[in-house]
Amino acid sequence: MPLVLLLPPAASSQGLPFDQLWTLIGNASTYNPSIRPDADGPPVTVNCSLYITSLGSVEETSMDYKATLFLRQRWSDERLALAGPAGLGWLDLSPEAAASVWKPDAYFSNEKTAAPHAGTADNTMLRVFANGDVFYSTRLSLTLDCPMNLRQFPADVVTCSIYLESYSMSTRDIVFRWSLGNPVENSDQITIPEFKLGDKILHEDCTKNFSTGNFTCVRATFSLRRKIGYYMLQIYIPTLLIVIISWAAFWVNMESAPARVALGMTTILTMTTQSSGSRTSLPKLSYATAMDVWMTACMVFVFAAFLEYIAVTYALTNDHDLLLKLAKCKEEAEVDKKTKETEFGEKVSSLAQGIDNVSRVFFPICFLLFNLLYWSILLLVLNEGGE
Repeated sequence: MPLVLLLPPAASSQGLPFDQLWTLIGNASTYNPSIRPDADGPPVTVNCSLYITSLGSVEETSMDYKATLFLRQRWSDERLALAGPAGLGWLDLSPEAAASVWKPDAYFSNEKTAAPHAGTADNTMLRVFANGDVFYSTRLSLTLDCPMNLRQFPADVVTCSIYLESYSMSTRDIVFRWSLGNPVENSDQITIPEFKLGDKILHEDCTKNFSTGNFTCVRATFSLRRKIGYYMLQIYIPTLLIVIISWAAFWVNMESAPARVALGMTTILTMTTQSSGSRTSLPKLSYATAMDVWMTACMVFVFAAFLEYIAVTYALTNDHDLLLKLAKCKEEAEVDKKTKETEFGEKVSSLAQGIDNVSRVFFPICFLLFNLLYWSILLLVLNEGGE
């Protein structure tokens, strides 16, 4: 099997016997890659780190996200120690040769799909140091599970984690630890159109206890602040304008039934379409989101504006019928029925017009108060999430 030799100048001058390593891993009787280092001793400590190169495709419907990252692990395998002073050199093995070296059985427990990168060659690196330390790095593309609480959507913060565990070896054989310093880094080139990546990435131990034993686990957690600009342009401002347009009916002549009914029905249907569209990117939730509260309130205001004209029409019709009944019951021959209808009709018209006049003030004030309350709470949530 071929080896790729990369040495710093100082190491090459020492003449480290790298052929010894080649002979070792090429002989199954002297090196068995299925047995962990120091099999009879304490568990192997594996120092882990991650370098995240890209994040994206955060899906609310499936509650997952995609990430491309470098998984880096370092442990000690004294069987691979080379002669000569430690730290003066290392040997980079080709992917084919690296397959003959023991490696931790790490996996991402919250992954849905995972794919290694190959390109022109497998994107893996295994470096053996002179003191027996082994550094292993591989590039992966993952789809990871990310449970989301969407009650504050679209002013929410999505918290996602990456779980790295051992699959078959318990804590008696292997222990994962985060490397010292900054074990989880992200590229400065990461851009997510709908989210802003938080500044802090938490890394902690999450060792789990199963019926088969304790299994080592480390977890990295980061937050994604949702950007509300898209929803302002696509949802909030259009629905706000639809509600305001529905109030135009209060200035239309109450006798122009086709115009007022058409305006009311159009605004209701438009709001229904907007409400349905706002939920297409969300799963079937059993609770209401902040977006649902807004859409429901706007629908109520639009529907109430339509009911207002029904109330006006009902008043006109009822009072007109009552006028005719009264006129028939009265036996005053000198009273002209048409004159009575006109006089009473003016009173009825005045009452109906009064309903419109009150609605012109009442509806905007109520909607303004709702907006003050809604946006005050939403801004408070945004400020808390930004801290």
